[in-house]
Amino acid sequence: MPHRKNERRGRPPAERTGVFVRNRRGFGFIAEDAHAENVSREPDDDHFVGPTDTGDAMSGDRVAFVVTRRRGRPAACVTKVIERRRESIVGTLAMRARNMLFVPNDEAISPIPVRGAAQLREGRLVVAKVRRYPSADDAGEVEIARDIGAPNDAGVEVDVAIETHGLAREFPVDVIRESERVSSTVTERDWAGRLDLRALPFVTIDGDDARDFDDAVCVEVGEKGGVTLWVAIADVSHYVRPRSALDREAAKRGVSVYFPGRVLPMLPETLSNGICSLNPHVDRLAWVVEMPFDPRGALAPARFHEAVFRSHGRLTYSNVERALHDESARLPITREHLLRMRHLAEQLVARRAEGGSLDLDVVEAVVKLGEDLRPVDVERRERLFAHRMIEEFMIATNEAVGRFFSRRDLPTLYRVHEVPEPDSLAALVKLAEALGVRRPRELPTTPKRLAEFAASFPTGAGRATLSRALLRSLKEARYSVENVGHFGLASPDYLHFTSPIRRYPDLVVHRLLKSATRRERRAKKAEAAMAAEVEALSAVAVASSNAERRAVAAERDVMALHKAMLMATRIGDVLDGTVVAVKPFGVFVELDDPFVDGLVSTQSLPDGPWTFDREREVFVPPRRGRFIQMGDRVRVEVLSVSVARRQTDFRWAGFLGAR
Repeated sequence: MPHRKNERRGRPPAERTGVFVRNRRGFGFIAEDAHAENVSREPDDDHFVGPTDTGDAMSGDRVAFVVTRRRGRPAACVTKVIERRRESIVGTLAMRARNMLFVPNDEAISPIPVRGAAQLREGRLVVAKVRRYPSADDAGEVEIARDIGAPNDAGVEVDVAIETHGLAREFPVDVIRESERVSSTVTERDWAGRLDLRALPFVTIDGDDARDFDDAVCVEVGEKGGVTLWVAIADVSHYVRPRSALDREAAKRGVSVYFPGRVLPMLPETLSNGICSLNPHVDRLAWVVEMPFDPRGALAPARFHEAVFRSHGRLTYSNVERALHDESARLPITREHLLRMRHLAEQLVARRAEGGSLDLDVVEAVVKLGEDLRPVDVERRERLFAHRMIEEFMIATNEAVGRFFSRRDLPTLYRVHEVPEPDSLAALVKLAEALGVRRPRELPTTPKRLAEFAASFPTGAGRATLSRALLRSLKEARYSVENVGHFGLASPDYLHFTSPIRRYPDLVVHRLLKSATRRERRAKKAEAAMAAEVEALSAVAVASSNAERRAVAAERDVMALHKAMLMATRIGDVLDGTVVAVKPFGVFVELDDPFVDGLVSTQSLPDGPWTFDREREVFVPPRRGRFIQMGDRVRVEVLSVSVARRQTDFRWAGFLGAR
């Protein structure tokens, strides 16, 4: 495929390689290969690909591309497909001129003739194996592999997302057999060399609907007026050994994927919900991180223990929150213990804020399903202090482990988050200024400056809007063997250690910690072996980052679909909301209830035509009057819904209140 030439130099830009992911609106992104021969460093971000520059690439394909400019900003252009990563795609069967065609859900792919069309029914959603990929001079050919169901069948949207994003559905037979050989209880043999911490009053604190428990916490009185935080993390590495069938499958999946009412676990349930889950009142193997804090909340050197322990109770965020405010609430730990937890969490929050860690109250959506598995509501997930308390304890644990590796210059998998691009920060400052925020003296390019800038955001709808815009200005966190720090957390040494049941990098770090702590008691690993380990970890970092992106894309896809399905039942309703984005083609409005967003196109604005002011990102009315900007409280009517495109369209119904 031809690509734009570098006009300044008069020759084509250098070709790169990466994995392409297509958005339903036609554009896409390429995650650049970290170890391609033509790339001297790891990628610092995904590359945007415009709708006309995707070629015939499909989501998941490994492609060659060049970086050009699109509307004055860097963009990628696919030059060729190197490797087709998807053997099958999802679509609908359609009869045209007596021929059965497969119509892919990916609108960028033309309908493809079906091989062996007998017994197939028009209108069914199916999985098709691609025998020949379509090209400019070949219509291609597919063979139907599996009938998913009718488009309106309950729960079919999750099956479609699983197939579309190439997620693993069932565990292979050898993985199941291997998991069934794992003991369901801690045996005497498992105790060897482990510290007995069963007397410490550990508890798990998770959501009401949690089924597997990675972590348990305990805060004991420490020395000289301080406290000691103990965090127990399931020792999955004891049961999932390197190069085993369980390990190969966990590495392939990379992460557990969560849909409303359904989970695709990284490990079989005999492990994830059984022996590896920190269920209450049973012995479990764990890595326990012992963290002593002084009275001001400063951490002394942490210690790491391979241990046997037991959870003294299964708590939820909601009952912990009640107990924090109601002295009569009963928990399996004393009120003094709970208050120690709260006080330490408050100190950790304050210390991270002083260091410049970003603390954005971005609200998550939660889909409520009816008995027929169809969405009945989309609500805001309430963020309680109990959530924050556990978040702080897990961050402290991850940092303690990260510090252990970085100070010893030992290879590991870091969770890195790089400095945002100046252009993105400049756009954020410009938007904030339009919403009444005072312009900072200099661009907030450090965590501390950006946190101070975020603290100046107005309260209410404007703050929520700017918090989302700030998140969009940040780069995507990823896994890397190179420790470049975590910008959002203002953390110089950060990794993932606390969720080995559902994240493969955490399991890898557990193995590395076990090797390192045991090696410190023996001899140092040879330099050549260390280099080989770094190379192997680099491949894990890339694969895990890609698996995470795939899972997030699938989860967002299903969330968007459920939102559209719900709004299809609300056509004609007049609802209140907030303007969250202003674009040349219209205004995006986020509803108060249900927690769904949609578009008011320029054609639906009253008394038009309105003028889009690109400099201020506002719509100016045709006559004197109030312009439309982000953060405005408005009323809209649900006009139409396209479930296939996950799109809800609104009609403007007016402003709410004065600006």
